[in-house]
Formats: sequence, C-alpha cells, structure tokens
Amino acid sequence: MPANPIGTAYFYTTAFPNRPALLSDGDDIVTRNGTVASGIGVITRGTICNIVPSTGVITVPSTLAGCNCVMMDDIDSTAATVSAMVLLSGKVKADALTWPGALAHGDVSDYLRDYGILVEAVMGIPGSIVKSTPTEAEAAEAKKRLEAAREALKKSLEPPKPEEEEKLPPADSILGYLTPEEQEKASALAEFASVAAVTAPHARHPAHETHPSHEEANKKTPPPPAKR
Repeated sequence: MPANPIGTAYFYTTAFPNRPALLSDGDDIVTRNGTVASGIGVITRGTICNIVPSTGVITVPSTLAGCNCVMMDDIDSTAATVSAMVLLSGKVKADALTWPGALAHGDVSDYLRDYGILVEAVMGIPGSIVKSTPTEAEAAEAKKRLEAAREALKKSLEPPKPEEEEKLPPADSILGYLTPEEQEKASALAEFASVAAVTAPHARHPAHETHPSHEEANKKTPPPPAKR
C-alpha cells in the first residue's frame, strides 16, 4: 500500500512497468467489469477491445465496429477465463494505447469517440507528437521508421563478431639471406621484416595494382638538346 494513499490513483502492472499513464483526465470516467475467455492469452492495459454489453464478454476486435472500450489492467487468460475491467468513457492518451494492428488509428479514434472515449494526442519523449488521427502518409512513415528502429535495435543487441586475423603467407627467415655486411645488423633487419610482414597489403589482388598506360609505356625519353 502507498505511504499516502489519499487522492492517489495508480494502476498495478507486472509485465511492462515503464509504460506511460493511460488516462489524460482521471476525473470523469466510466468503467465496467467483464470476462475474457480462456485461451485468448495476455491483454495489456491500454489495449483497445470490444465488450458485448449484454454478456460482458471482452475480446480483441478485428473491425472498426468492434472498437468500443479500452482495457484498464493487464490480464492473462491463457489457462482460464478471467474477469477484467474496461473503460467505457473517458479521456485516454494516444501513446498509451495498443491499437488494432490492421486498422487505421484515425478511424479507430472516430469510433471510440462515438462511445465517449476521447483519444488525445500527446507529446512523445523524443519531442514527436503521438497523434490521435494521423493521415495515411503519416502512419506509413511512422511504420517505416519503426521497422528501421527495430532492425537497428536488433543489430545493437547482437554480440560483436570477432575480427578475423589476417593470415600471412608462409615465408623463410630473412636471416638465411643476409649478406656478410648485413650480419651485424641482423637483429634490426629481423625486427623491420616482422613489421613489414604485418603491414604489407598481402590481400591486394594483382588486378588492383596500378599499371602504366600504353601511351606511357610507349613514350620514349626525349633526346637531349643539341649542342650549339
């Protein structure tokens, strides 16, 4: 229980503790209890649902005509039928809703308004506006950006791939090819040879090397100027 429960409104959730508040105005709301049949699974707070007024059966709608309420708490009916509370009238925040996937947000907002549920646009965390009635172009662009963000997040969570070490070609030791004068500098030459082996572009294909053009190859050195 909160330390000071007087005048404190809150929702209890265990699955997604960092979700935004659902209600934009908590003074004037109408709710009712219903049931979610076994086998439907998890429905989270803020999901737009359908409730049959005569029976109180709650389901997730697939058509605009079925959007007439909003789930108030997280429920899990995977193994058994459970009771649930839904919002029938009030003001809710657009960023706290789970919208029916195949339905346009603007059309859903219009249907909810007919039942007394007002979806209000809010300023998102990055500074973008979460609209209650976006246009088709705005919705398509938002989905496009979301897919790109999902892909970027997926890649960022993947473990980094180990860098493949460049394999050096086999070579004999340079010590067997030193001249008598170079014998005294054997250690220095060996050190420089090891550095050169690591930094040399062994992977470069011969086709990538620069070759002189035919004109340059056929050029002849100009004769020296004639003596006067």
